[in-house]
Amino acid sequence: MYSRGRKGLYKYDKEGKLIVSNEKPFEDLELEANHFGDIDVYDGKIYTGIETFIDGVGENIQVAVYDANSLEYMYSIPWNKASGQVEVCGLAVDRDHDRVWMADWVQGTHLYCYDLNTKAYIGKVELKPAPKLQQGIFIYKGQVIISCD
Repeated sequence: MYSRGRKGLYKYDKEGKLIVSNEKPFEDLELEANHFGDIDVYDGKIYTGIETFIDGVGENIQVAVYDANSLEYMYSIPWNKASGQVEVCGLAVDRDHDRVWMADWVQGTHLYCYDLNTKAYIGKVELKPAPKLQQGIFIYKGQVIISCD
């Protein structure tokens, strides 16, 4: 089982015993960050939405990828500032299409999509009506499931 705290990544066995932790997950990033959004585990990697989050504003939004065994940082998929995304709360890997989607807690009007292979921004999908205070998302059988406060 994998978990994240405000500033750490953790891996547990099935009995709940901590196996490995990374208490400095932002240390090797190219862009400064201080906050985890959501995580998803896929294909031996942990995909995390991270950012520098201060007073309701996100900067340096990115999908940081960590090795699922060691919890060591591997690489990041950079944020496309022109997308209009201002924060990252939820993140989910679309396993059928090799894409990652991010939700935005501050505005919540769109989901933002990036290609896992090319690391390119694909685009956004407008949510009507937009659920307020989104926290997590998951992709299941082509559907996006959104949890909110």
